[in-house]
Amino acid sequence: QSSKEDIIAIQTRNLREGQDRYRRVREIINYLPPQIDLPEERTQVEEGLRRILQKITEREDEISFLRRLQQQKVAKLQRERETEIQEARIKSLLEQVEDLYNRGLYSAAESLSLRILTLDPFNHEAEGWKSKSRQAAHASHAAHLMEQNKEERIRVWEAVETTHIPYGQTLSYPPNWDVISRRGEI
Repeated sequence: QSSKEDIIAIQTRNLREGQDRYRRVREIINYLPPQIDLPEERTQVEEGLRRILQKITEREDEISFLRRLQQQKVAKLQRERETEIQEARIKSLLEQVEDLYNRGLYSAAESLSLRILTLDPFNHEAEGWKSKSRQAAHASHAAHLMEQNKEERIRVWEAVETTHIPYGQTLSYPPNWDVISRRGEI
């Protein structure tokens, strides 16, 4: 591409030199005494200038096209590189999510999964980790609540046992209770 551009640039330079020569010839024709009229030569010079200008424009358009094509290739390579970097970054973050999950830090794993989804909203793996982490966090929380409930029940029963009413011997009335209870009536 660059060598082709160089060749076209050299051709354009040569065409500009030819254009300068034609302009000098036109100036010479214009400065000739009025008695000398060269209409055919003047027409040839004007036609030559027109053709050279057209060729220069074509060459410049071609160089412009080649440069745009080169810039498109550079931009494409840069986009591909940025995509690779982004994919590597997301892969690294997914590994961190897995590590957090394996260590039992489910909320942190879910948060990191959500961060990945902000970078790549269509990442199915991050979506899966988010759901898995959320479910594990809920299950862990439920298990923790169950354990707390169990411990609280144990504490309540222990408190009940220390404050309960003794059920040892029942209260027994003397055999003459009927007589004793009537005394209050008289």
